[in-house]
Amino acid sequence: MIWLQFKYSWKAWLGSSVLFLISSILMGMSYTGLISFAMVNQAALGPHNPTPVFIFPAIFGLITLFMVLSGVVRLMVQILSREYQQWEILGANPRQLSLIIGGQVALTGATSGVIGYFISIPAVNYFYSWAQSLVGKSWLPDGNLTFSWLALMATVLSITVICGGAGFMHSHKLFVNTRNEMINFKKSSVRPYSIIRLIVLVVSGGFLLQSYHSALTVTPLVRNTIRNGYHLEAISEYVGPMMEILFWGIVFFTAVTPIVLPWLIKGWTVTLPRRRDANINMAYRNTLFDRSYASSLVGPVLGGEFLLTGVTYITMTFPGSGGKEQFINAILSFAFYLGAPLIIILANVLTITIIVSKQHAADLNLMSLLGFTAVGAFIEKVWESIIYSFTFLIFSLLVNLPLFLTVRQIVMNTHNIRTLSMSSIWYWPMWLFVAMLLFIVIVDGWQVWRFSKKNVLAIG
Repeated sequence: MIWLQFKYSWKAWLGSSVLFLISSILMGMSYTGLISFAMVNQAALGPHNPTPVFIFPAIFGLITLFMVLSGVVRLMVQILSREYQQWEILGANPRQLSLIIGGQVALTGATSGVIGYFISIPAVNYFYSWAQSLVGKSWLPDGNLTFSWLALMATVLSITVICGGAGFMHSHKLFVNTRNEMINFKKSSVRPYSIIRLIVLVVSGGFLLQSYHSALTVTPLVRNTIRNGYHLEAISEYVGPMMEILFWGIVFFTAVTPIVLPWLIKGWTVTLPRRRDANINMAYRNTLFDRSYASSLVGPVLGGEFLLTGVTYITMTFPGSGGKEQFINAILSFAFYLGAPLIIILANVLTITIIVSKQHAADLNLMSLLGFTAVGAFIEKVWESIIYSFTFLIFSLLVNLPLFLTVRQIVMNTHNIRTLSMSSIWYWPMWLFVAMLLFIVIVDGWQVWRFSKKNVLAIG
């Protein structure tokens, strides 16, 4: 049944394969390096074993992939809602519908996993050579990074399991919350006040507050360690609470995004001349109307940005002996630890934008009937992109501020000599803001150009 449904709607899933393919390349690079060096005599590698360089990208990459898939699944269910309404009428329950969705996501992930692994082999050799040129072969010894059946199976299996599991879980939650809407043929919507979401908010919010409290508490062990002059050892005691903050923060902010997002958009857009400019007013109305797209786009990127900022604080502020070793750790952290989540987040933005391109084509048809020219339609889409991107920027700065204050207090409590600049809360939000804005503008601009070519009389 899953295969038959996939054969029928494979073109709709083709847009999501961009995210799966890029994730598969990253996982293939990680597993190829990990397995290649695991097979080598560990004594021959010297004091610096490069295995962790390949372990952490796989871990953070899979976590990020599971997180961002919620937006992709939500949009795919909305696009294919008519088919699932028919399944619902024929007697399928939410669990069975979720199995169909999860199976299709798993098939798409497995296909992308095979293709991505073969692309990853030359890619991992190139990037490992680049890293060696930066830090030297004493830190990253030579290895035989070639094809491995075990790495291929690990890549395909991990991508398939994560994609299938995420597809099932996210779609099951969506089908349970919107079952009555589907039966009555209503448009699928984001229901921010569902019981499950409120439970997740309360539980994750409580654990998040507890994690912040733990990170700000100076325990007797830390106090004695500082008294003995071991400041780096003292600050290392806070790595655990920081990781807890990142985990529960991602869960909490992803759950709270559909609730906060409309109010945040309404709040900051009062500074825009909505009453005097029809394009801005139309863009504002569209962003509020299409809440599913806004939540699918901003929520996962916000969680990924929080992860990137937190890991940056941990790797750049916490223990290290300074000098060349600190520089090497910084290079490896950004290139390998943060690289996978960042690339997956950017791929998610591009994938979601591609998925909704058909819906935007229908919006362009309506705009042409209202008298919009091609230039006017493009300007309206640019304003939509600005609203989405600035909303993400404001939201990310708000969630980064408590994290920055916590890390700064940890540094002060442990008498660490390192300084932490306030500008650090802007770093990842600004990069992702620019990337989100460019991706959406480029895809929407291409959609307007394509529509104008096919409908010269309607838009021109």
